[in-house]
Amino acid sequence: MDNLPPLPEIHLTNNLTGVIEILEGIVGITYPNRPCLPMDQMMRNLCLLYIGRVNQCDRQVARHLMVWLGMRGFAPEPEEVMDVLQQTKIVEELMVQGLMHKIPREFPITTDQLPNPHPILYLRHEDPPRAVTFTSSRLKVAFVQGDEIQRLTVEARSSAIPQRGITKHRLQFQVEPDDQPSIEERLAWLTGNSWAQAVDTYAPMRVLSCNARGPANPAFDQTMEALRNEHQPDLFIITEVRVFGDRAHAIRNNLGFDEMFEIKPEGFSGGIWFL
Repeated sequence: MDNLPPLPEIHLTNNLTGVIEILEGIVGITYPNRPCLPMDQMMRNLCLLYIGRVNQCDRQVARHLMVWLGMRGFAPEPEEVMDVLQQTKIVEELMVQGLMHKIPREFPITTDQLPNPHPILYLRHEDPPRAVTFTSSRLKVAFVQGDEIQRLTVEARSSAIPQRGITKHRLQFQVEPDDQPSIEERLAWLTGNSWAQAVDTYAPMRVLSCNARGPANPAFDQTMEALRNEHQPDLFIITEVRVFGDRAHAIRNNLGFDEMFEIKPEGFSGGIWFL
């Protein structure tokens, strides 16, 4: 954004440095660099949640952070976001969207109270990025062979538990019914605590799942390609892609998968890619 006012000098304590690291992860820039474009409402709300808590301790620093992010004139003053009802609504919205999995408490903020600042998150947000393997020869056939992709139905849901500060994402894969095995053999589950049930007669399938948080990740395409090259998944699931049009088409081509489809379930901002 052009014509941003200069940043005044402030003293950053360890706690404030931690907050700045979180804001860097949300916006996708490094302090004191300035954002080149205005943020959308969701990103402003997430930033305001932390800036408002800084404001409880130091109003000057809170205003400094708003100037840094170009939020003066686009967002309320820091003290306005500390209304309990408004803050609760912001937290609930962010939890449903999968951007927050713990309810933050009073300032100073500790690391365990903050959303993961890194742009790549997994379906279970407490977990580090990793590839997993589950078993189902049918799911593998359905994804690898394009003429059989329609045999697979996918149900995606997200749910927030405000009392515990936990957001769960669940994907259910189901091959359309036929005259063959029981329903247990036609289902594979991905949940926050366990992956699919193993069946000895089925071939293993390597699945890589990550939450892309597109706007917070300026290197979206390079990051996805690096993950794909590192783990070599049979199935690559990317949630909250928020990338559309020609750029999305180019990214999918660069990842080198033969087939893909996209769904937009409620609670997953920007949709989900299955590659």
